[in-house]
Parts: sequence; structure tokens; C-alpha cells
Amino acid sequence: MTRPIAFVLGGVVVLAIGGVLTLLPSRKRIAPTGVRTPSPMQVSTVPLAVAMLRVPAGYFAMGCDPRQDRYCRGKGTRRVWVHAFFIDRTEVTQQQYDRCVAVGSCRVPARFFATTRAPRQPVRGVTWFQARAFCHWAGKRLPSEAEWEKAARGTDGRTYPWGNEAPTCELANFSVACGGRPRSVGSAPRGVSPYGLLDATGNVEEWVADWYAETPTGERDPKGPPSGTERVVRGGGYDHDPWHSRVAFRFWQVPTHVGATIGFRCAADRDVRELPRH
Repeated sequence: MTRPIAFVLGGVVVLAIGGVLTLLPSRKRIAPTGVRTPSPMQVSTVPLAVAMLRVPAGYFAMGCDPRQDRYCRGKGTRRVWVHAFFIDRTEVTQQQYDRCVAVGSCRVPARFFATTRAPRQPVRGVTWFQARAFCHWAGKRLPSEAEWEKAARGTDGRTYPWGNEAPTCELANFSVACGGRPRSVGSAPRGVSPYGLLDATGNVEEWVADWYAETPTGERDPKGPPSGTERVVRGGGYDHDPWHSRVAFRFWQVPTHVGATIGFRCAADRDVRELPRH
């Protein structure tokens, strides 16, 4: 009787009996409980395109003016110069964040992560550190507070991204009257900013790079204080009133905070149109 010979070829077990080769079915590896093992389909074929907008260099009016903004409680606007930069047209989606998780560069948010049920909704429940990690993986960074505000309002000191008209559900997903929950990004195109930014107010608030200071300073590319205890959050969320939905409104949270209404978008010094595949 011919003695069978077994060997491995390219990761496949081959059994040779009397000159006849037989491929044996491989055993499926089971990932340990709690460890996510993405499939090749998941990593390589999810759409990777990301639209970014260019915001030109120049001055804009940062803050709020009580003469134009009846909700303003600040000390007036200040003239700020910002260099040219690019910023994501929409907030980072669940699907986009999931790509970073799938390749092992991002951690799964502690809450509110629903990539299969709501892939086009903004990712939320991420800490400031998780937002920064995603942007770094994508070859970008979090926008500064000044960059975010210029992209959201342009240079004419308007109250909202679309102008001074009071918000409605067609202009922004900003209150319980609009549903009280996130929508797919870009669902309110009428609320676009002068530079093309969507959902700059409403849907979710957004982490930015700066440490919080009660009175921001600096005229050229201000970056906030060198240290602090809270990071700045900008833009109104899906459950906010008109006052909290103004582009001049500022909020802050400790960077480890996990909030149902907080997401983010990324910025860059060049146009980065695709997410990495690894």
C-alpha cells in the first residue's frame, strides 16, 4: 500500500496518495472573544473617497457681535488671519471611522457605534484622543478653532453658516423638533456655509484641536493656549436650541469625554481625497 504524504503548500494542506494530490479543506480560525478580525472585503472595498474643501488664506471676523447677533454674550468680534487650508466637507461618518478600526489604527468608540445600521451618520461618542487618532491615520489633523470657525461662517461675520436667518429643520438638524437624533451627513444642503461646509451646525458638535481658554487671543493662525484641562468643542448638536447653534458659540469638554452629540471632522494643509487602505 502506498503511504500517504501530507505537506503544506501556500498555506493549504495537500495530501498525496499514489501520485494523486488532494487539497484538504482548511479549518476556519476563530478570533478570541472581544477581538475584531476584519475580513479582506471589509478592509479593501468600502468606498474611500472623502471630499475636502479649500479655505483661502485671509482675515475673518471671529467671535460674535452683539449688534448683529441677538444671542451674543461675548465681547465682540476680533480680526483673525488664517492660512489657507483644507477641511472635510462633512463630519466623519460611522463607515469612515470603521475603516480605521478595521485596520487596527483606531479604537471602537465606547458608545453609539452603529456602522451597519447607520453608516452615513456621523461617528459620535469618540473622545478627543480618538478623533485625533483618526485624523492622523487619514493623513490629516483636527482643525484649529479659528480654522473651524472661518470654514463655518466665511468672512462676513454671519450668525449661522447660511446667514443670519433663524435655523429651521431644512437648514440644520438642530433641535428635538427636527427629530432629536443624528441624520446622515449632508442631509441639510440648504444650510451650507460660504465655503461649502455641510452640517457646520446641527447633527453633531465637533472636537477641534485647541485647548480651551475663556478669552482666545492671537491674530495670526491662533492655536489656543499651550496647555489646559479641556478641549474646545464647536458647532451645535442635533438637540440644541438656536443660541447653541450659532457658529460663534464655544463649548469645552475634558478630552476623555464621551458624548452622544460630539463627533468631528478633519483638516489638512493639502487636499487628501482618499482614506488609507491599511
